[in-house]
Formats: sequence, structure tokens, C-alpha cells
Amino acid sequence: MIHIFKNLSLIMLGIIIFCFMGCMSKKASLYSRWSQQLSGTGDAHTIEDVSFILGAPPYKCDNIEPIPMIRISFMPNLEEPVIERVFPNGAAWFAGMQTGEVILRVGEIKVNTGKDVLNAFRSLAQFDKEIVIETNKKIYSLIPRAPKEAKQCYWDINAGTVGKTSGGSYINAYGGSSGHSGSQYDRFFRSSCRFYDGRLISCHSNWQE
Repeated sequence: MIHIFKNLSLIMLGIIIFCFMGCMSKKASLYSRWSQQLSGTGDAHTIEDVSFILGAPPYKCDNIEPIPMIRISFMPNLEEPVIERVFPNGAAWFAGMQTGEVILRVGEIKVNTGKDVLNAFRSLAQFDKEIVIETNKKIYSLIPRAPKEAKQCYWDINAGTVGKTSGGSYINAYGGSSGHSGSQYDRFFRSSCRFYDGRLISCHSNWQE
């Protein structure tokens, strides 16, 4: 009987520790979850949607010159440019491109990585001009359309001065970091998002938790 109670106590202790660590992990990763939602993997589609996620309106929005965008993402940690997602209302989406396809050529340019694809597209794409993309399944004709309105909006969420740090406290969406001197630091989340005709196209975020 003593062994049963001992085992139950160990199990309960393990559950408590697991819950505590999980809760702490979720709290620490709030800003990274925001960044993931704004990167196009979540449900943010409009300025109002982004404001709802961050709990505040943008502090400013500027009219910008639009650029053609292919609107796809690639599988991470793969040598080949395998399409992970085709975002709605983009040139690739209207052309019918599918997830899982491997892009082989953009125009006449042979590509080997996702970065090659984006660089080739940027160098060739023009609004209302056809650009041919070949995958391992099909050849697609993309025609990027110019939006009637293009805006860049900015959010700056501050959570006050907290804690102590000895360096390496700054992180961003790309895994970068930098040292931080002093005994305290400011928590913040900053994001710059591009909208075409009121729809979210891209966001770049950096933060310090």
C-alpha cells in the first residue's frame, strides 16, 4: 500500500511539473505565436484581424508602391523547393499551383532552393505580365495583378520593463539574437505588415520577451 501511494505521489508530482513547464512555455512563446499567425500560417487577413491578435490598432499606416508577389511558402529544411502552402488570392493560387509540388524552373531560370525561386520571380515578374513556372507535375502560367490599394501598417506593443538578463535576450522571427547589458530589459513586439486591397500579404516581426 505504501508503494502505491508513493507511486501515485510521484505521478501527481510529474503532472504538476509538466503542467507548470507547459504553462511557462506557452507564456514565454506568446510573441512567437503572434509572429506565426502574422506570417500567413494563421487566420489574420485584414488590418482589423491583426489588430485583434495583437490587442491594439496600428500606430500608423502608409500608402506604398506594390510589388508582384508569388504568395507561396516552402517546406523547411529541404534542399528542393517543395511548396508547403499556396496562399489564397495570390498569383500562384489563381494559377492553380498545389502543395507538395517541386518547382524546377521560373521562366528560363533553373532553381534549386526556395530562395532561388523567390529571387528568380522577383527578377522576372511584372504586374499583368505572364510568367511561366514549371514544377515536377505541371507547367503554370502566372499573371500577378496590381492591387488598387497598397498599405504598410506598423504595430508596436510594449509590455514594460521586467526581469534581469545577462545577454542574448533579443530574438526575432529569423532566430537572430543580440546581447543586452544592464539588469533590466523592455518587453516588446513590433510588426510591419503589408496589405493589398485590405488583405494581408506579408508581415515582418521582431520581439523581446
